[in-house]
Amino acid sequence: MASPHVAGVLALMKSAHPTWGPEKMISELRSQATDTPCSSTTRGAACVGTPQENSYYGDGIVDAYAAVR
Repeated sequence: MASPHVAGVLALMKSAHPTWGPEKMISELRSQATDTPCSSTTRGAACVGTPQENSYYGDGIVDAYAAVR
């Protein structure tokens, strides 16, 4: 479900900031995402990476409100 959420947040960002190009959009999206470390209670494949970027949460969890400010 991450892809639809990120796509929706990017659409909101573009409507709030129509002059931003793709590089700016990606940069801003990554800067506002909440870094989320791996959880020790998660089942399945091992989570690898740092708390800032890992195989479960990527660059973090997006925050739609923070993205459009």
